[in-house]
Parts: sequence; C-alpha cells; structure tokens
Amino acid sequence: MKVEPKADVDVSVLVPVLNEEAHLLDAAQAMLAQEFEGAIEFLFIDGGSSDSSPSILSGLASRDARVRVLDNPFRRTPHALNIGLRSARGEFVVRMDAHTVYPARYIAAGVNRLRAGDVEWVSGPQIAVGTSDGARRVALALGTALGTGGAGFRHEMQGEVVVDSGFTGAWRRATLDAHGGWDEEFVNDQDFELAARIRRRGGIRR
Repeated sequence: MKVEPKADVDVSVLVPVLNEEAHLLDAAQAMLAQEFEGAIEFLFIDGGSSDSSPSILSGLASRDARVRVLDNPFRRTPHALNIGLRSARGEFVVRMDAHTVYPARYIAAGVNRLRAGDVEWVSGPQIAVGTSDGARRVALALGTALGTGGAGFRHEMQGEVVVDSGFTGAWRRATLDAHGGWDEEFVNDQDFELAARIRRRGGIRR
C-alpha cells in the first residue's frame, strides 16, 4: 500500500546518497518507520550512484509518497544537503545518513526539543556499531577515549549536554536559511563548520 503525505509538512529529512546499496534499504526503512505526530517528507539526494542505490530509491518512492528523490550532479555531501534544503517544505529540517540506523523517536525527540526553545541545533550521540568481525573491532576502538578524542557526542550519555558540534542533527528551517545552509567548500566536516558559524552568532547546540 502506498503511503500518502499530508498537505502540510512539519519535517523535511535530507539524506545524501552515493553508492550506499549495502546499507540504504535498512536505513531508509528505519527512517520511514519514525514515530512522529506530524507530517514528514524524506528527500533522498543521489549523487549519481553507480550501484543499485537508484533502483532502491525508485522503489521506495513508488511505495511511499513521502519519499522524493533528487539529483546531485556535484556528487558531494554539502551540495546534496543544500539541494535538499532548497526543495524542503518543512518547518524543521533533519539530516540523516544513508548508512545509519536511528531510534524510532529520533525525529520526534529532536523536534520537541527545538520547539521547547533556547537551542538552535539538536542531535543525538554517534555510536559506532560493527556488522562484521572486523567492523566490530573498529567500533570497539572507536568507543574508547583514544578513539573518540574530545568528541563527547560519540559516547552514550544520560540527560542533555551542550556540545561544540554534533552528529548530523535537527534545526528549524529558518536557522539554516539564516546561516546560508552548508558551506560547499567543506567536502568533509561540513557539520562542524556549520556548528562553528552557529556558535559565532551565539547559537547553542545540544
């Protein structure tokens, strides 16, 4: 059965994609199963994948009208995010990754915290999880103090903390527009660069 979207969109989810066939379907299914009391649209921005990612996305879009697939001719993550931002219709914007699985109320928790006020960026911890013996060893190493350095968002935590930057996250659309979206010169670490600009203007990230 095809899922139809509501006329008004509360949240736009931006998902850059490039050759993610190994993880894309599982990640997308977890995204589409998010528990949220409102309307969500999912914008998958494909950078010209040469694997089966385009056909996976096409299948998702054919079954769920909340899914839109956009083209990213620049093939880079910050470009994909800005393409998605320009097409986004929601009051809130959430960035998700095509090789990450999120808790069922990840979007709801982020949006509720933004609605409560006094923060401009909300994100959850980035916890490495391996799916093979080698990957599990890497994940174990990344969970140590040496592996994460000073990045507090790479550890599970209780309660809410203020951080310098976070892993992907959620914002009001107005915040991203005010800061001009993502800097396309930062092919890597574009979230960190955006966080620095938000900090300079007095914004708080949790």
